[in-house]
Amino acid sequence: MKKKNLLLMLLAVMALLLIPVSVQAAAAKPGTVKLSSIKAVDYNKINIKWKKPSGKFTNYCIYYREKNSNGKWIKIKTVNNKTLSYTHTSSAKYPIVTGETYQYTVRAYNKKSKQYGNYNKSGLTTKTRPQQVKLTGISYDEDEGVTITWNKHIFTESTVNLKITQNGCPAGRQEI
Repeated sequence: MKKKNLLLMLLAVMALLLIPVSVQAAAAKPGTVKLSSIKAVDYNKINIKWKKPSGKFTNYCIYYREKNSNGKWIKIKTVNNKTLSYTHTSSAKYPIVTGETYQYTVRAYNKKSKQYGNYNKSGLTTKTRPQQVKLTGISYDEDEGVTITWNKHIFTESTVNLKITQNGCPAGRQEI
């Protein structure tokens, strides 16, 4: 009987010791991610950087939305906990439109406890920039003047003719 009581007591002590540990493990919530910078690096790419939060976590979830859309955050990517930056490239599923303003935020996630950390609800904001044009040619004709050609994209024409007068001043600008 004494052995049985001793065994029951030992099991009860072990159970009491294990309960707080499992409660603590379940309560392990990641900290809030601190956003550090955002930049439109190209007409269809936006880079966001952040600092590592406190607490235990396994991943970061990156979200975006159009500014002033009053819409919900759209999760665009989940990355591992070693990553501290992400470049969002426009796609059919997650588009970036030139000239629009976007907000981004990041949350830490613990896969084991299935808990998200808090996040910056207003996020960081940036406006996309137009695609850089590349000069592809320059030509001169006495009647037509100087013709400058560049790669065409959505916001520009591909050719502009400038007619230079005898005194060297532009006579006018003609877009084709």
